[in-house]
Amino acid sequence: MARAARRQRDFPNANDRAKRLRRTPTPAERAMWRILDDVPGFHFRRQVALGPLVYDFGEHGARLLVEVDGGVHDMPFAIDRDKAKDEAAKALGYHVVRVPNAIVLKEPGLALALILQCVRGDRPPPPTPPHKGEGSTDIPPAQRDPAR
Repeated sequence: MARAARRQRDFPNANDRAKRLRRTPTPAERAMWRILDDVPGFHFRRQVALGPLVYDFGEHGARLLVEVDGGVHDMPFAIDRDKAKDEAAKALGYHVVRVPNAIVLKEPGLALALILQCVRGDRPPPPTPPHKGEGSTDIPPAQRDPAR
């Protein structure tokens, strides 16, 4: 019997962590939340849990995750962790944009412009996963033998 796909409720630690982080935002996260409120037509959420990971902000319709990064993200261990986190989001069809704390706090207009650029689609769309039973093949669809 095939194993059922895991749902977000199957990750209680990430869900609890997201709740806890929503209650104690950093000054940069509070500022970014105000900036995201100015993005018309989109509904951002704070501390979005996707699987076992938590992202600072997310807009599911635009498949966009926003991470507000402080100085600790320049450390070697954090760079590797952030790269893995970005790859996990990409595997789920999301795009991650990382905005440094300094820009959020000192240049909110620049942070807003960056977010607007992302939600307006000025980036390549995420790949569409194959439908059930449609795996990757080496033969393009137009060259496949219909008799098979």
